[in-house]
Amino acid sequence: MGTEHQIAFFVREISEAAPPRRAAAAKGLGRIGRPEHTAVLIAAARDGDPGVRAAAAIGLGRLLAPTRGEPAPRDGRRAVERPVHDLLVELLADPDARVLRRAASAADRLGLTGPAVTAALGRLLRDEEYHVRLNALVALRRLGEPGDVEALVDLLDDPARAVRDFAGVVVWRVLHLREHDDVLLPPLSRVALSGPGRARATALTMVAQRGRRDLAVAALTAAEPEVRQAAARILSRDPRPETADRLLAALDAERDPAVARVLLGVAGQCGDRGLAAAVRWLHDREAGPVAAWAMGRIGTPGAVRRLRALVAGRTAVPPAVRGAAARALGAAGDRHDAESLIALLDDSDGDVRLGALQGLASLDLDGWRARRQRARVVEALLSRWAAHPVLIWYFYSALRHHPETRRPEVRARLRRLVKESAGDGRAAALALLADTDVRAAADALRVLDPG
Repeated sequence: MGTEHQIAFFVREISEAAPPRRAAAAKGLGRIGRPEHTAVLIAAARDGDPGVRAAAAIGLGRLLAPTRGEPAPRDGRRAVERPVHDLLVELLADPDARVLRRAASAADRLGLTGPAVTAALGRLLRDEEYHVRLNALVALRRLGEPGDVEALVDLLDDPARAVRDFAGVVVWRVLHLREHDDVLLPPLSRVALSGPGRARATALTMVAQRGRRDLAVAALTAAEPEVRQAAARILSRDPRPETADRLLAALDAERDPAVARVLLGVAGQCGDRGLAAAVRWLHDREAGPVAAWAMGRIGTPGAVRRLRALVAGRTAVPPAVRGAAARALGAAGDRHDAESLIALLDDSDGDVRLGALQGLASLDLDGWRARRQRARVVEALLSRWAAHPVLIWYFYSALRHHPETRRPEVRARLRRLVKESAGDGRAAALALLADTDVRAAADALRVLDPG
């Protein structure tokens, strides 16, 4: 059946068949019809059956949507004939949820604008049906309009996660445009001050972008962990000493690891004042690695002694924490810590081995005093080159800055590794050769592929 015959069939079906067939014909006509069939779909949109009305909305969205590659209008709006515009506004007040859902989608697809469209979409934000609320939010995001401000802010605590998330997207867009701050910021501030947990955390972050960081101070003692976490993130960007004192006090009282992870970032900037708080979280599987990182940032003699005890295994902590301690010790320690980190290269846990490699890569071994330690590091890494292929590029990072890799005997070992290794092991050995001697790398390649 050709396209013209199909169109003729759909036109007959849409006016004569049973409701399910009329609905199918409306969808089909929207897919293959032409603009002159708009009137047929407008008539179907006033059908007594809600399934047919919903299908007609789908059909109109398909029929009149811009084609792929069509240039967008300069003002971002697409001309839609007044009957179609008025019809879709009418369908946005339909009593059936299926029709509302499809009409909102069609309005978005056709780029409808104007106060009537915005008001109609705003009313849908209070609809009981999840898909109706979501489609209305999608259309409002394109418009950059809140629709119904109170309803939009209420959706930040919607039971459906997709609706909550997209409501946040719409609010962020409206705030970015700065056209509705006078009506949007007051309800957002109320939610940030005393709203339900999920919505309060989101609102706190939003109003902080408008200078209301004061609301985050009270939220540090909120009952909900997500609210405390949002408040800690906001206040951690405040450089004032009194804010750091508040965050350290909050860390002393905190019991949730996810919140502690954020607060420990501030502890790392507070010297020995933050050390005790960091030590308290070392045994936690989730917050412990951040606590070890904070101790490295603190970098005082007491903090470095604690890190050395963790690396040596004198303090029983989860492997991830020990690996993080090795990484932090590399940044905060000195040449005397090289042997301790080398010892961890044979640890049974992958997190510990990775931390040791990262620690060795950042350990300060410059200068003639550290020449013996550099030689030990180079020997330890080359002798284990094939032992941990997953970590091979961390081996490369730990080796590349040492002048010992330019020695003839080390280059000879690297050439052997190029011949004996495969995959990333060979690539990393070649990269080290190229860093020290491009000609040696080229010679190694010629041995592998004489052609």
